[in-house]
Amino acid sequence: MSHVRFYCINISCWLLILFGLISCAPGGMSSSHTSGANTAPSGNNSSSPLGSVPTTINRTERILVPLGDSSLTITHVQRKDDSDATTREISVTLLLKNAGRQPIVNHASYFRLVTSEGDTLGQQIATSAQFDRIIGVGETFSGTITFSIPISVSTRLRLLYHTERSTQTALVPLNI
Repeated sequence: MSHVRFYCINISCWLLILFGLISCAPGGMSSSHTSGANTAPSGNNSSSPLGSVPTTINRTERILVPLGDSSLTITHVQRKDDSDATTREISVTLLLKNAGRQPIVNHASYFRLVTSEGDTLGQQIATSAQFDRIIGVGETFSGTITFSIPISVSTRLRLLYHTERSTQTALVPLNI
């Protein structure tokens, strides 16, 4: 049994590395998901003597990730620079559909932000109501999770979804 678990973990790690390498290539995995529309930054665009003006960038796109007996769909990503010019909030709205024969568990701890270099960052600062829950057979859960990251991070971000089950791991590029 321990050999099977070792091989499953090993295969999962290799798949993550493979997805990371593919998404780092020019165009990456995101080139097939460019149906999103970028809205203009809101807020004042004039220069400020106190530094950068907080902006909000919304990105609406649907990225579907099949995960065996479930699927994860990213429906909306928002980036908001805080007025203190030191942190940035990344909010991800998602759908998690259970197409299996048993209920699945959703926890905020299953989601992390990862840089293109593989660094995990972003403290989760908020989730929508009842984010941590059991999703019944045939149900679809819709929720939002918000991360806080240093504003100095300028690399391409990815959302890592990794449950307790090794078959449900995804690394999704966030085009913001």
